Amino acid sequence: MERHTLRIAQRLTRQTRRWIVGAALVTALGGTGCSTPLDDARLAWADGEGQLDNADAKYREAMNDPDLGDLAREELRDIYLELGKAADKEGKAIKAEEYFRKALELDPKSEDAYSGLAGALQDLMRYDEALAIATRGYEDAGCRNCHRQMAVLLIRRGDAYMQESRWSEAEVDYAAALDIIPDAAVWLAVVRARYAQKDLAGSAKGLKSATELVLQNDLENRRQYLELRRGVVLLALEQGDVPLADELLDLAPVGVEPEEQVGLAMEVAMEFNRQGKPDQALARLMAIVDAAAAGKLKLTPERLEQIRDRVATIYATRAKMRLAEGDTAGADADIKEAIGMRPGKSSLLLQEILLLAGKGKLTDARAKLAKVDTSAKGHKEVTAILAALKAIEYAEAGKLDAAKTELALAKRNGKELPEVHIAIAAYLAASEPSLYKKEKSALRKSGLVKYPGGKIVRAGEALSELDWSRQQLQGLGAGYPYRAPGIEAKLEALHKQLVAFYPFAVKFFGEPKATLLIRNQGGAELSVEMVGRSWKKRAKVAPGDTATVTLKNPGFFEMTYGDQTATFVAEPYTEVALTL
Repeated sequence: MERHTLRIAQRLTRQTRRWIVGAALVTALGGTGCSTPLDDARLAWADGEGQLDNADAKYREAMNDPDLGDLAREELRDIYLELGKAADKEGKAIKAEEYFRKALELDPKSEDAYSGLAGALQDLMRYDEALAIATRGYEDAGCRNCHRQMAVLLIRRGDAYMQESRWSEAEVDYAAALDIIPDAAVWLAVVRARYAQKDLAGSAKGLKSATELVLQNDLENRRQYLELRRGVVLLALEQGDVPLADELLDLAPVGVEPEEQVGLAMEVAMEFNRQGKPDQALARLMAIVDAAAAGKLKLTPERLEQIRDRVATIYATRAKMRLAEGDTAGADADIKEAIGMRPGKSSLLLQEILLLAGKGKLTDARAKLAKVDTSAKGHKEVTAILAALKAIEYAEAGKLDAAKTELALAKRNGKELPEVHIAIAAYLAASEPSLYKKEKSALRKSGLVKYPGGKIVRAGEALSELDWSRQQLQGLGAGYPYRAPGIEAKLEALHKQLVAFYPFAVKFFGEPKATLLIRNQGGAELSVEMVGRSWKKRAKVAPGDTATVTLKNPGFFEMTYGDQTATFVAEPYTEVALTL
């Protein structure tokens, strides 16, 4: 049984209070006056001092009275509304839900009941139910507060979808909220959902709509706007839409100063540099400098120094690209310009060393590197690159022990650099796998791969390393500062050499296993049996289909498919597509 100390008399009509006082006097005097069922209910409730269950039963009995039934229903509704609000204030959302549901049951048109119940369900994070209740309240009871709650709930549910990476569902909810509350925060939520889906056009449209809604003193929305604009501008560059990127660069809410715009403009310039477009990057930075010189833009001394740093970096990037294109004079001029702008800057000295290595002067490059402070940022990367380039030289000359030594140095200093993995590929391309004599003989007779001169090498694993290196080169971008000039050409030359005799597509696989994708290009089902040194695998492949076979212990195996037999060497870290 529940007892509640809750004052609701102030919500009751003057006539009702007189009823309660009169009923109380009758009882106090021991009288036997003509009390009504409603009097009994009020006495049972005792203005919050009585038992709720008893009062509820009495009120429901009074609701059957033809004269006082409506008033009894109204009073019981108000009791549950007040109980619900009290529970809500105390943070007891489950109790609040119970009370508001009872109030709504008593009065299906109660705006307070709808609004309170929707709020309780929101606190319980039951957004779907809360939204359904708020919608009913707005549509069936004209609950104006419910309409506002609908927007809040749509935003909350959209936020929950965003956390679960359900971008499109989040966008739908945010857009629906926008129809109710067309303000900056909701527009920015829409942009965030569209940006997560890489919807460039939709993101740009949303930013344009939000621009005028972000007020000058609305610091949080302005911060979010500028953060989102940065992401969308970079997305435009990623998708190659430079005009849109420039259009968005010019967008800004009221109160954003030109100096605040410069940071993103500089970042855009450096993105062009990362993409291997140093001329465009330079043009953009110099436009900022020219605007400042003409008095159109006020730049702090610190900002000017940042721009000088970026310009020097871009000159160094262009120097490496010019050397790779065979323009030695242009490369020398650019690196000289860069170092002239920032004399003694270690990152530029390191890039000058890489240029020496790109000219084939590895000995000179290493001598110059020895004079650079080993704690300088980039020193380890350049050490690894020089060792990798030397390892490639040794591997191509068949000096595998010397190549192995250089590779160990390269891995210690930069095991994730693409140059290091290209050197590993060169070493593997010249190395023989561990095979028995009879296995080598079988491979020369029935091997799926026809190795040049009958020398069996680790070509599959080498191609896997090249695949990883190509992905890493792309991810780092052409403007990555620690890049061996012409390394892309070395990768492609080695790849061309290997695919000339290794006919199967190879991808990098992140574990020391071999994955075989067996593709049936015939017109009938293909039964395949593979027998290795200590294992046997079988697969049935439908016409035009592919079967995946994973080998935990890669190595030599014999294969029977249809009426044919063949031999093959499965290599670790490879995914090989075998078309039969």
